[in-house]
Amino acid sequence: MAYQFTDSFDHYNTAFLQAGSMWETILGVPTISTAYARFPAIGSYPNQGVSLWASSYPQGMRKNLKSNQASLIAFLSYGAAGALPSTGYIGIVSLLDAGTCQITLAVTPTGALQFVNYAGTPIGPASANALIAPSTVPNHGIEIAVTIDGAAGSVKCWLDGAVVIALTTGLNTQHSANAYANQIQVGVQSGNFGMGGGGGVLTDYVRVWDTTGSYQNAPVGHDVRCLTKLPQGAGALTQWTANGAASDWDCVNDASPDGDTTYVSSSALNSDSYAMGSSGLSGVPSQVVVKSYVRKDDGATRTLQIGVRSGSSNGLGSAATLGSSYQWVDGCISVDPATSSPPTAAAADAFQHLKYEAS
Repeated sequence: MAYQFTDSFDHYNTAFLQAGSMWETILGVPTISTAYARFPAIGSYPNQGVSLWASSYPQGMRKNLKSNQASLIAFLSYGAAGALPSTGYIGIVSLLDAGTCQITLAVTPTGALQFVNYAGTPIGPASANALIAPSTVPNHGIEIAVTIDGAAGSVKCWLDGAVVIALTTGLNTQHSANAYANQIQVGVQSGNFGMGGGGGVLTDYVRVWDTTGSYQNAPVGHDVRCLTKLPQGAGALTQWTANGAASDWDCVNDASPDGDTTYVSSSALNSDSYAMGSSGLSGVPSQVVVKSYVRKDDGATRTLQIGVRSGSSNGLGSAATLGSSYQWVDGCISVDPATSSPPTAAAADAFQHLKYEAS
């Protein structure tokens, strides 16, 4: 699977983010708000973003990816919070190897985009000037494709669906002992590279994938937005026990997880699915991701698979072994289980969220 990570910032609040429940490393005090959503909400679906900016210090978030990868693709919505840098660069998104920055896409004082290394040395050409201006909301979609290598590295960058840094090869994009990255970072972390004073990052969508697998393993090449769905009703399978609310779907539809207040539970090989409501999707989705926030409460070995139910067919990801503390389990569903082909807009809109206790 090419999927590595995605976050829409729609399914938890500021306190949850700052506690590090989704991103392993948090610098500063990022703030989640509906004011930082890039597009208007669709119906009643949640719609919010995060501000990684404060006048007195830099802010950033770092996430461990699922595997070491030499070639990675990332998309994020982006707004230049506060101001452009007075000198040097302000980091937008970085790829790292266990804390060592391999490469960063940054904004310059002239509003250009530039790949740089950890010391602020340019890697490849810069974009045209005046592409980026200070903003109070995420107002751009940025996609990057990077290959990490000491001599044969490459970079490419799209802004709002247009190529602004053409594919450039034969670069040194490796600055650790390894020709790969296994972390993504949004915003600025201290010690990455020299930066000028100024602002930070506004975003409401971050996505990372790689070039492996058979599906969704290449740059999208156009602008995208993310739609987050929460359960709105009972699905076809209702085998888990509701706790704290009358129905299973009402236990798991919180905009921000409430832990042991409302939840569903199972101690056998049971399945639960939830109707997610129709949003009127018309474009073929570039990615469908399901997430659950789960833990075990006994000493047995417990594993969970999550996925989607399409009609009467189930599509499940790999089994995740659970611990006694809450953790996110996620997975990308690259094909419609009813057709074994990438989902159409109508099929994806009708998917039910599915969870299965595998042991």
